[in-house]
Amino acid sequence: ATSTVVVHIISRHSLREQQFDTNQDWMMDAYNAQRSIAKGGKGYPDRVKEFQQQPCPNQRRAIIRRERVPGTIPTALSRGK
Repeated sequence: ATSTVVVHIISRHSLREQQFDTNQDWMMDAYNAQRSIAKGGKGYPDRVKEFQQQPCPNQRRAIIRRERVPGTIPTALSRGK
């Protein structure tokens, strides 16, 4: 038997196709930060350094809230795959 299911997405913001709900700067790990420095770069991006240097959990949470991009869905989801 076949059935049709309808899914309704409710969001405070319009939906945006984006692979992740943060800037790609947050994806850098220690290995790649060291590679960046070795090749003349600055290592971790400034936003990551700010987070790492913040000892207060409440301030860290505020940084996370500021950096998240609301309403993001991966491309595959928006195309129904």
